[in-house]
Amino acid sequence: MRIRDIIWFEEVEEKIIRKHRVWPEEAEQVMEHEDRSSLSHSRSYAELAEFWDSHDATEFDTQTREVEMEFDLRSRRHYIAIDPEVLSRLREEAAARGLSAESLANLWLQERILKQHA
Repeated sequence: MRIRDIIWFEEVEEKIIRKHRVWPEEAEQVMEHEDRSSLSHSRSYAELAEFWDSHDATEFDTQTREVEMEFDLRSRRHYIAIDPEVLSRLREEAAARGLSAESLANLWLQERILKQHA
């Protein structure tokens, strides 16, 4: 199988950057199996996650390069009220799946909307 394109969900991209300090480009390189990851030398999601769980990007200051970045500081998040009991159950379900409550809620809402418009 050859991966030709990857569409990143915002919450997934934010998670790999925040939790693992891995940029999407490095993850894509590993997923595409073009070569080993430049820093972690991993060939799979599991190897990549294991590496970044025990390392920090600051350990590789001499092996990285400076890049220019732009940030859009306007919030793209919208807040809604959720019944406390529903939120509690959502958090339990999300934890069981290894997701944040926000990610699971977004996934469920997307699924529901897609079903209604199918």
